[in-house]
Amino acid sequence: MTGVSQREFVDKKVFFHKSEITELEEGESDDLYIWSSHCPDSLYPENKKYVRSYSLYCMQRIGKVESGGTYMHVVD
Repeated sequence: MTGVSQREFVDKKVFFHKSEITELEEGESDDLYIWSSHCPDSLYPENKKYVRSYSLYCMQRIGKVESGGTYMHVVD
């Protein structure tokens, strides 16, 4: 894309099912949760050729609906 600096993403993501975490109240036992965040700069030094992009901290839930489809919900 013209006029946009190249980006560098250094993310960390954790995937787990609701059945593995007893503290979660929302969702079905086979729902997939994804926790995302960026890594600290000290873990992976910034490359000056790129612009470092930082992911927002978030948790997402992915599951099935009765009609056969899927949904994704951002957990707040």
